Amino acid sequence: MAKRFSSFCFLALIASLLLILAMSQILAADPVRLRIMLPAGTIDDPATDPVMQEIQKRTNTKVEFVTGGWDQIWNKVNLAVASKEDIDLIHVDSVSNPWQQWAREGLFYCLDDLVTKDKYPYIESVSNSWSFAGLKVGGKRYFLPGTHHGQDWAVFIREDWLLKLGLAKPKTMDEMYAVLKAFRDKDPDGNGKNDTIPWQVSMPDVDNFGDFEFFIRGFGGSPGGFFADFELKNGKLTDPSVSNNTRDGLKFVNKLYREGLINKDFASLKDVTQANAKYLYADKAGCIWTSRTAEFEDEMLKTNPDARLGFLAPVAAKGRKFYPCQGTAWWLLLGIPKTCKNPQKALEFVEFCNSEEGRKLLVAGVKGRHYSEFSADGVFKQDREAWVKDYDPKINGYDYPLWWRFFCTVHGYIPVTQYGTYEEALKHVQMYLSDSDAKKRFNWKTMVKYGGYYNEPGDPLHAVTLDSVADITVRLQKNVKAVYWLKIITAKDAGEIDKLWQQYRAEYKKVGGDKFIAAYQDYYDKNLKK
Repeated sequence: MAKRFSSFCFLALIASLLLILAMSQILAADPVRLRIMLPAGTIDDPATDPVMQEIQKRTNTKVEFVTGGWDQIWNKVNLAVASKEDIDLIHVDSVSNPWQQWAREGLFYCLDDLVTKDKYPYIESVSNSWSFAGLKVGGKRYFLPGTHHGQDWAVFIREDWLLKLGLAKPKTMDEMYAVLKAFRDKDPDGNGKNDTIPWQVSMPDVDNFGDFEFFIRGFGGSPGGFFADFELKNGKLTDPSVSNNTRDGLKFVNKLYREGLINKDFASLKDVTQANAKYLYADKAGCIWTSRTAEFEDEMLKTNPDARLGFLAPVAAKGRKFYPCQGTAWWLLLGIPKTCKNPQKALEFVEFCNSEEGRKLLVAGVKGRHYSEFSADGVFKQDREAWVKDYDPKINGYDYPLWWRFFCTVHGYIPVTQYGTYEEALKHVQMYLSDSDAKKRFNWKTMVKYGGYYNEPGDPLHAVTLDSVADITVRLQKNVKAVYWLKIITAKDAGEIDKLWQQYRAEYKKVGGDKFIAAYQDYYDKNLKK
């Protein structure tokens, strides 16, 4: 008996030693290299960046970034995939890159073969959600959508101008028109000149009509886009970008243009930075469509300390219903190419970066260095003196540069482990704010709240991009809408618009608009119809 007990103790000792040896080997294992391809504008070097150093330490990885400017990155992605460059994780644009073709050709790992709910709860919840069902290829998951904390764009109006002129916030389109005329005619900036722009507009791309959404949707129409806002009635899809409601919204925009209620140079202003410098920051703009209200108002105050922006809820034209943006917000896709030698490690890294621990690092920085504590409601006590030693606030403010577009755009954490579906978890997104930002009237938390007025989430069609009609989609956007909508908006005579609209509809049909709608109808019937 004593001999057997001695043998048992010996075996137990050997097992313990082997376990200790195994653990020491794991802890001493060399970091796994991960080469990640993403758009430029990131941190300089993952090896020296304090936040990335901490993430790499906690995930036992050695990260390298492969980047390119926004004007070249998607061509670089195409080249990297075609040449089978040694990359482990690639950010992909759903329009510019043939990601569905890559999936069918077996160039990317199928997530169905790698992902389990217990090991990768975030990846499983998002990639298998109803909101993103349209991103599957052949019924399988290959790419992970870049989640978003929610629609965060809204309209903001100069409350100080309203107060000065004795006006209330408009609640109808007619009232909106009256306010815009007052902003033009009644010298709200008080300089004795007729030099104000009631509604500021810029146009970052030839087919980007986002700054007009308020008016077009206020007539029940939609600017559409690569993420089409299909209307679904009795199981049939229609494209509202060719509806009479959209036509009437464009007519109204043309009226604003002809009457000087929007800046007539909008098509030559390449981005909001250029427009802001000329109008908003010069105390000349009355309304703006944006998600960056806090930043913009801070700059306005440098010119006019009394300037004050206020949220403006959607309004509708008489007899119309405001048509909100459709679908759950998302941006970019993430895939693991077959050149990745350790796809499980790549998944572990992505999962960590979207965990509560990872999101705190990517939003607030390193605890004890950049902040001291987090409150239960997501407010962290930021050490801004320490922050500016590591990051230039003139470039990224007091936010970490990779909080957005690096796997997701969430200024906080989506608690997927606490809810049964991604959609339910998103409703309870935990927004993170520095103690300074939490005191402001506008911050990321308030922007998500305000943006919700303009959004109707849940429609999975918003995440569907069909490569079978990709060429048609591009032509509809770049060659048809971009041309005719600009002509309609800038027409000198309102009498021209009906003719231009007919030409637009005819050209829409000519380049394949009916085929475009039919393809999405077929996809809906086969994959999404309940």
